[in-house]
Amino acid sequence: MPALPRLARPALGVLLLVAALASAGCASLSKGECLAQDWYSVGVRDGANGAGEERVLEHAEACVEHGTRPDRAAWEAGRLSGLERYCTVHRGLRAGEHGEHYRGVCGPAGESAFLHGYAIGRELADARSRLDWLDREIAAIEHALDDDKTEKDERKRLRARLVQHEIERFRRQEDLRLAETRAASL
Repeated sequence: MPALPRLARPALGVLLLVAALASAGCASLSKGECLAQDWYSVGVRDGANGAGEERVLEHAEACVEHGTRPDRAAWEAGRLSGLERYCTVHRGLRAGEHGEHYRGVCGPAGESAFLHGYAIGRELADARSRLDWLDREIAAIEHALDDDKTEKDERKRLRARLVQHEIERFRRQEDLRLAETRAASL
């Protein structure tokens, strides 16, 4: 194999370091977790975080280099127990508010409650996001109106846009209040 040019060596070193860090960060479990083999507890944790059945495959991949493999039955029993904590209206609310994706992991008993909370959480997140955007737009318009260089016709257009945004902001605040009321009643 030919020697690398001197200038390429540091770049290769950085590339190898990044690859090593990236692959280490992708492991679903640490060496200690793999060797402890408490698959029921791992399953409980995964279920409580809304993990699907495919998560055990990630664990198998992470643990193969340590000479272990998951006990799928123990892991699945733990995951189902953890899903009982995850598949609730309050966890759905939190997941919706934080923009998490629902993976369809809740069974019939918990799914309707989870999705009810999730929908309200999405309403909260969407209303807050829209209000943040409107606040930035209003601030930018006000800044342009304060600028002496803004032309008369442009000022007229900006004032009309400002009124539209303020009306929409009022409506979005009402949407947020309604969603907060629904969330508080859960």
